[in-house]
Amino acid sequence: RSALIPMLILMILLVHLSFLGLTGSKTFQASNFWRAAGKALLIFFIVFFSMLLAPFHCGWHPNGLSTVKRYGTVFCNGQGQHLRMFIIGGFACLMPTLFLATCTWIVMVELPSRLARSDTRFLANCSFLIRRFRPGAEITSVLFLLRNVCVSLCPLLSSTSAQLSMMSLILYVARQNNPNLVRRMFLPARLLRTDV
Repeated sequence: RSALIPMLILMILLVHLSFLGLTGSKTFQASNFWRAAGKALLIFFIVFFSMLLAPFHCGWHPNGLSTVKRYGTVFCNGQGQHLRMFIIGGFACLMPTLFLATCTWIVMVELPSRLARSDTRFLANCSFLIRRFRPGAEITSVLFLLRNVCVSLCPLLSSTSAQLSMMSLILYVARQNNPNLVRRMFLPARLLRTDV
């Protein structure tokens, strides 16, 4: 399962190369590839991150032992098979973390300087991040990614009440019912109808 993200990017690359072959283009169009890969990672971020966190999600049994929720035969004892899953899962979790860090770096550091230089190629490459939001509110895309990280981490909390509280808080902030929250302050969406 941890190879799913690289396989998805490889599939996008193969589709892109076959499209270039069918259209007769002789140049690799990196902006189209990065846009497609970035959009796919944004869409499936919660699914991928939750899948990679599976070795860390243990369930307790009445006999006092715990097993990995998705793999009922693997005991959460940090030895043998669980240790291997733990190490692979830990390294695999670096992929979505790296994606989050890259998106944050793009929006916070690179985007302002590239906008000042009118770098249209850069804007085309990272349009999957900023297209939904009005100019000046691009940080909202990073906030949505951080929300998705919290949603993915929610099942790892030990008690059901903590999971429900965390999810309620996430949904409350995402719903933005409070007039003092992000929506009222910044109106981040490009269309006003989506801010309501």
